[in-house]
Amino acid sequence: MGDPRVVEAQLREGQFVGVGAGDRYLGDPDVVNRLIASYCTEVDTDLRRVLRGELSPRESEARYMERAKRYADIIAGRNKDWQIVRGYHNVTLDGKLRADLRDYWAKIDHISGNDPHRVFFLWLGALIADAYKRWPTDDMQHMRTEFLRPFIRYAVKVLLGIEERAKPVE
Repeated sequence: MGDPRVVEAQLREGQFVGVGAGDRYLGDPDVVNRLIASYCTEVDTDLRRVLRGELSPRESEARYMERAKRYADIIAGRNKDWQIVRGYHNVTLDGKLRADLRDYWAKIDHISGNDPHRVFFLWLGALIADAYKRWPTDDMQHMRTEFLRPFIRYAVKVLLGIEERAKPVE
C-alpha cells in the first residue's frame, strides 16, 4: 500500500475519479448492469402496453425517443447526477460507438441528432422491438431473451470499456 499522504493528495486532486461515487458511477459493473437492465425493462414495458392496447404506437415512439435521450445523457456525462469514467465515456466511447454501430447509424442519423450515445440506446431499443416482432407472445419470452442476450452483453461490455465488436443482426 502506498503512502497515505500521497493517496490523500491524489484524492484531493481528483486522480481517483469515481471513488465513493456509489450507485451512479459508470465504472462499476453492477451500476452498468442495472442501467442497461432498467432501460431494457422500460422499453419492454412499453412494448407490452402497446400489444395490450394501453399505449398507442405513436405514444410509445415518443417515449422511446425521450428515453434514448435521457439514457444517452447519462453515459455521455451530460447528466451531472451520474459519474462517468473521464476520458472513456466522454471521449473514447464516441468513436467506438461510431465504428461498431456504423451500419445502423445511417438508418437513424436523421433522428439521433448525430449523437453516438443516443444511437446506442436507439439501437438497443430497436433490437428489443425486433425481438417482439419475431416472438410476440408471452410464452415465447425465452426466445426473446436468448435473442437479446449477446446484444445486452455487448452493451454492458462497451459501457465498461471491455473490447468486443458488435455482431450484425441476422
